[in-house]
Amino acid sequence: GGVGGGNLENVRLMKEKDMGVFVISAYDKGGRLYAPSKKLRSLTLPELEPIQFGSLWLWYHEKMDGEHSPIHTFTVGAARPSDLDDPAIAAYQFRTKNDEMLEKVEAVTKKLDEACVEALGEDWMKSWFEGVPNCSREYVDVYQFGQIVSLYNMVQAWGMLDYGKDRYGTFDDNLAKWDFKRSVAENTAPFKMMWGYMPGIATETGKDYSELLLEVPDKNKARVAEAIEFARKYCSKKAKDDSCLDIPKEWETAYDMRPWTAFPERG
Repeated sequence: GGVGGGNLENVRLMKEKDMGVFVISAYDKGGRLYAPSKKLRSLTLPELEPIQFGSLWLWYHEKMDGEHSPIHTFTVGAARPSDLDDPAIAAYQFRTKNDEMLEKVEAVTKKLDEACVEALGEDWMKSWFEGVPNCSREYVDVYQFGQIVSLYNMVQAWGMLDYGKDRYGTFDDNLAKWDFKRSVAENTAPFKMMWGYMPGIATETGKDYSELLLEVPDKNKARVAEAIEFARKYCSKKAKDDSCLDIPKEWETAYDMRPWTAFPERG
């Protein structure tokens, strides 16, 4: 939502412009599906494992979306041969059991939507993004508030805490390089390409961001502020150790499909 719309609006715009849609990192940035939370897995089972659902949901996007906007291509960031197993199985199922797989994807999507309403409320799910800004204006915006609030939603509804930490970590890294005495252009110049991919800096304890949230409807202002603080408290690298926080069991990782750490991720 917000200025520039959300992902769905952009996918629909590509259809209108007769352009293809290329989704990068569908299993990692698309949900850390190789290491899902216990809550997320409980919602995709018994129909599908999370990583199978992620593949099939993208392939069926044209049928799932009310405006029938398709996803054409997505990447599989394979670090080892076994990383291709589940995407290949999902592709085989899509090809050979198309109607059956569509029914399963629709069933899982319904459960995910219901979990959002149960955890967060129907009115919030229909309006949380209204007036919440992201880094849409070059050299002006420095906070991805929309993305931050979406992390709050995903943790609360689907238990995706580790995913939230991964995504918020980029904001922490950007903040560590930030000098508030310099302009946005000066700050982002050394890592302009990466800022274009993953813009935004982390929020800080005790700072009031209300002046940046003036377009948020009054009914949502307090909860948006709560969501921003929740994400900082639970997802930031500067957050307290998990042992000091209330972490429900269902937010824990169900399993990790990576048998060993990929080279780029080694310290």
